Amino acid sequence: MKNRKNIAVIGGSGFLGSYLIPILVKDYDVINLDLKENDSLPCETVICDVRDIKIKNYLRGIDVIILLAAEHLDNVKPTDLYYSVNVDGISNVLSVINELGIPKLIFTSSVAVYGFDQTNIDENGPLEPYNDYGISKLKSEEKINDYIRSNPDFECDVIRPTVIFGIGNRGNVYTLFNMISKGYFFSIGPGKNIKSLCYVENVAAFISHLISNPSKGKRIFNYVDYPNLNLNQTVDKIASILKVRVRKFSLNFNLAYLLGFGLDLVSKITGIKFKLSRIRVKKYCANSMFIADRAFQEFNPPYSLEEGLEKTLKKEFLEN
Repeated sequence: MKNRKNIAVIGGSGFLGSYLIPILVKDYDVINLDLKENDSLPCETVICDVRDIKIKNYLRGIDVIILLAAEHLDNVKPTDLYYSVNVDGISNVLSVINELGIPKLIFTSSVAVYGFDQTNIDENGPLEPYNDYGISKLKSEEKINDYIRSNPDFECDVIRPTVIFGIGNRGNVYTLFNMISKGYFFSIGPGKNIKSLCYVENVAAFISHLISNPSKGKRIFNYVDYPNLNLNQTVDKIASILKVRVRKFSLNFNLAYLLGFGLDLVSKITGIKFKLSRIRVKKYCANSMFIADRAFQEFNPPYSLEEGLEKTLKKEFLEN
């Protein structure tokens, strides 16, 4: 019987890790390294920081590292945390990889490296990140490039997922689901901008696929689930699954941007964080349409986008 690979997931206590680790433990020996515990995970969790060199004490004998840990929210303060956790973190992990001779890394980056208002962007698209999160992810990828130049046989897969949704997530997509479940939809602009999405179980399955299908050097994969729908189409699809009639309200972009500008000034003076800001208005109205054909040349996702939406919406809103 072939020995089982030893897998270390760094940052596995979060949303994606909670779906990924139960898949991995079926075929591999898994350890989770995270700043927080997650009692639901079927593996040992060690509390540690991705930036701490002591992390190497838990990575001896590891065959594959999956690095999920990141600062990713819009309003992280101070902004230096994006670079400390995301860039210094990958630097620390690469240092340990080099010292211990670990042969493979799977790194979750983000489509944020492409920047604002992108349409039909594949892995060769322009890299123009607009915020600290996207810049820090691009700098993290550059750290990997530097390492591979000196270690050409090292295996590294970089995944750039778009917005991930699924049962248990409480981000912006859940806010959209919850709004529609109550029979209304409030938007900025006409809603014709495309917003790529991906279902968490598909992303987890793709990561597992990459472990069992290795390749020397660096590979980059966008990950989205097709079809790419515009905002109005997504709302209509959600409403259809939930069987609700939706009243739609729209705020003019210029008015929303002016309001966001005012709230940004108030926030700067008072320290109060508001849900509306200039950057969030721009993000909301921008296109974020990405192409993941490279991934689908070798991977067949277990769920369609509609099936992912149905599973999530039924569990979150119809079974309770």
